[in-house]
Amino acid sequence: MKSFAAALAFACFSAAALPAFAGDPTPVPSDKFPGWLTMTRETGTVFFYCRAPKICGEGSIVSFHFHDAPAPTKAEIREQQKEPRLPITCKNAGKYDTCEYPNAIDKKGRPTHWRPMPIPGLTADFFHSGHLSMHMPASSRTHFLITLASSATSYQQAKKNYAMFEAYLGKAIVMADLSRRSSL
Repeated sequence: MKSFAAALAFACFSAAALPAFAGDPTPVPSDKFPGWLTMTRETGTVFFYCRAPKICGEGSIVSFHFHDAPAPTKAEIREQQKEPRLPITCKNAGKYDTCEYPNAIDKKGRPTHWRPMPIPGLTADFFHSGHLSMHMPASSRTHFLITLASSATSYQQAKKNYAMFEAYLGKAIVMADLSRRSSL
């Protein structure tokens, strides 16, 4: 079951930062992130598209998805990305854990362009991805996982955009946990 849930989460990682397709809802200006357009696909994945290149970088896309699945291990992430040397940084942020990494590295271990590109013509080919997982009581038999992916034309921009959204989602997790505890 854990491997199925991890595979599902990784499927979202790999397809998360792709541009809008025909039939998707029209992106609207984000009320939380100035300079970004947002839309939610039928799958539940939330996408943000940069519309102010000076703020977030030309062609930048950030997406996240909520899962009821356990957090993937470093080994599972490396296997999914087909890169045994992938530098993955994990930390405990109190109410939740985070892990993040570049999606592709060169022979020297530095972040590089992701090849082959998932969609022809996509210019934002540096990816930084990760997840946030909330600590749930064992008795709840549930998991809370958010997968997050950021793409941009430079790795520094992808990581900067990732950090901004990760901070926002981290605050949302803490608020959700406080709300959950107050209702007990």
